Amino acid sequence: MASAEATLSSDGDIRGDSDPLLVLWRQWMTAQAEAERLCELQQRLESRMVSEIGFPRVVVTGGDREAPVSAFSVDEIDALFGDGPERAGARAQARAALAEQQSKWDALDERLGYSRAKHAERSAVAARDERAHALWDEPARSRAGVAAKLHALLCMGREDCPDDEFPWPQMSAILRDIVAGTDDMWHEL
Repeated sequence: MASAEATLSSDGDIRGDSDPLLVLWRQWMTAQAEAERLCELQQRLESRMVSEIGFPRVVVTGGDREAPVSAFSVDEIDALFGDGPERAGARAQARAALAEQQSKWDALDERLGYSRAKHAERSAVAARDERAHALWDEPARSRAGVAAKLHALLCMGREDCPDDEFPWPQMSAILRDIVAGTDDMWHEL
């Protein structure tokens, strides 16, 4: 797919400069690259936070549970302990331990900028998706425009699905055919 992208970006024969859709595709490509960059940054920061302090959680044991259970929120703690007075001390202790973990997480987040990176990533993905919708709404006026739409679809679809599952290999083959084909092919249809 990288060769199709390079061809669409540079080959004068297929570039289709008269197709306004390619302007939208180039804008989408810029937005896609930014979304990917910010996703990688957010993932690196999250991995660092998890490795340094772990996700804020407490492990609840005892009671009617056979195995320890992790709680990641006050609501989960309350659900695990119930609201009976006999477990109020253990519930309060678990809440305090979770608050301490959350405080450590928040301090590291402030220092590293994880939440800011996560927010920036969400904004970049929204901008990328907006450009993708504009791209798909614009009618293609050239073979390059058709290829650009298919390229964007492939890039976005592969984010959630393995590359080797149907229909991704088949769609990649179609994109290669479009990019490599000649204008004569279109007259046969």
